[in-house]
Amino acid sequence: MEIYFILVASFLSSALCEHITSKCHGNNYMNSICPNSSEVIVIKQLQYGAKLNGENCPQNEQHNNNTCCSHEYTDCLKDVTDYANKYLYFSRLSGQNGISQNTATPWIRMECGNRTYPYSDYVQVVFDCTKVSEIKNLCDYQKMTSTNGGLYLHREQHLNIKNTCECMIISSESSTINVFAVDLRLQPQYPVNENLTGDCTNATNILKISDNINMTSIECENDTIYGELEKLYSSSENSINISYSENGKEPQSV
Repeated sequence: MEIYFILVASFLSSALCEHITSKCHGNNYMNSICPNSSEVIVIKQLQYGAKLNGENCPQNEQHNNNTCCSHEYTDCLKDVTDYANKYLYFSRLSGQNGISQNTATPWIRMECGNRTYPYSDYVQVVFDCTKVSEIKNLCDYQKMTSTNGGLYLHREQHLNIKNTCECMIISSESSTINVFAVDLRLQPQYPVNENLTGDCTNATNILKISDNINMTSIECENDTIYGELEKLYSSSENSINISYSENGKEPQSV
């Protein structure tokens, strides 16, 4: 099955409204709700934050001081890279209208430049909101024209995929196409161990992106999330082919 899309510029829309939210230890929920109920969250960045005067913030899991829970220019900020912690936020925020449940704020020691900070005081999330109606099923036959140069594709959950889903994306002749990962977790949807890493042993899930010159192949791999608008591919031409195939349990997110 082939799906043809006509685009006018790049593969990802920049006409979204950016939001920033954070939470401290002990706070049940962060203020992470899209203003429109028909929109869902696209995570752009996950970071730990530590205060320069961190000694004034309680060094336990019961932070309730608002000055310890949000970013200031003197703070030390580091990207969340540990899979288990990253998974918590992606599984409870990505593709949701708001955070779906309480998420603990992990503690790590922080160093920025020549300054040593105490443990992290908060987690900060930068996100966009996009309309559900603008997210298209990768495995449905469809033809559309983008009006803003961007397009979101996904593999719908609980969909029985028997064959490879394929599509061709075409932009104007003088342009190229960039493909970014919003939330790509090819390991099974229902993790089989307590660390929530999933198991790719019996799951052959593969996403391929190519043009007539180059190709990249992303396969199921434990402890791996491609997200935060991470660039997966930049075309050499004005068209690309995308194929997705799976053999095994349903992936967590495509």
